[in-house]
Amino acid sequence: MYSFYNTFKNELLEIKSSFYRVSMLTLIPLSVFVIIIVIFHSGVVRDLSVVLVDEDNSKTSRLIAFELDANSVVDITSQTTSMLEAKKLILQNRAYAIIYIPPNFEKDVYLKKVPSLDVFINKQFILIGENLESEIKKSLISMMIYADVVNKMIKVKNIDIAISQENPIQIQQNSFFNSYNNYFLFLVAALIPAIWQIFVMLNTIIAFGSTYEKKAQLSWFNRASKNTFIAILAKMLPTTIVMFLWGVLFLGYFYFYLPWGFEGSFTFMLLTLFVTTLAYQAVALFLFSVTFDYVMTLSASAFYAAPAFAYLGITYPVENMNTFATIWHHLLPISYYIQIQLQQASFGSSILVSLPLLGYISLFLVTSIFTYIRFKRSFR
Repeated sequence: MYSFYNTFKNELLEIKSSFYRVSMLTLIPLSVFVIIIVIFHSGVVRDLSVVLVDEDNSKTSRLIAFELDANSVVDITSQTTSMLEAKKLILQNRAYAIIYIPPNFEKDVYLKKVPSLDVFINKQFILIGENLESEIKKSLISMMIYADVVNKMIKVKNIDIAISQENPIQIQQNSFFNSYNNYFLFLVAALIPAIWQIFVMLNTIIAFGSTYEKKAQLSWFNRASKNTFIAILAKMLPTTIVMFLWGVLFLGYFYFYLPWGFEGSFTFMLLTLFVTTLAYQAVALFLFSVTFDYVMTLSASAFYAAPAFAYLGITYPVENMNTFATIWHHLLPISYYIQIQLQQASFGSSILVSLPLLGYISLFLVTSIFTYIRFKRSFR
């Protein structure tokens, strides 16, 4: 115990004496997390710029423009009679969509010729494009239904009959989770853990790599009474504690400070967070123990952990990924952590449902056997 305490205390002093290490454990993660929260704080997409090309300039076309602009997602920021001018705005990223109302649109409506109204959307921005497509379609359909109901009511003299004739089958849609379509809950809940796991790996490698870089591994080993297990555990523990607390802080902020609520077992979630922290430290030490090269291991860990968000299965389903992406997904402990977070926080699943996923995360700890052997040989 004295050897462990002595090694642990020395590690704390090393952290305290290095502004770089203090920053990597506190200031830099805090800054990154705050920036992400500020970027997505609104949560709901609003006022996406749209340009209207109205070549009809009629009462009906103006009514369409008014109804579209009333949609909280659509913001008609420009109006022109030239498609060329509208296209320039798209190319300059000053608008994301063009709504084109052709000449004689109102006349064709009254003559019941089924006029065409064209919508051009920049789908290069997938999230923006999908939102605009959905909301523009919703506004236009609502307006058409309203117009048909008015025409039918003139004939049948009864609003209820007119509505039933226009919409004979009533459809009710209910969202199981995130019914408010809040992107803060959707994206940030996965994005911050994806960045957090990078800091876990980097700080672990820095703790060990800086010692080897200074060629101080012998004094470190002697301080731990030449016990490999104590030497490794005492050196990694400060990073374990700090990064675990960052994860707890995020969970507390997200599910207790914000009004989302936590539906499952928070205790099990904390256990998952702790095991995930250890799993990433185990992977980081495994990579380091292969070569004991500080710089090379930092590069390898960045290559391994940095693209994690793309392979989580949050923005793109794992089932549709190719073999390479699927393998990468399963090689990341955070992939299973995010699934447990969704199950416990949003779905309110039983612990028994999430337990196998925690088992998968625990498998990454097996790499510690190789790490222990390599460090022992290194000390010899």
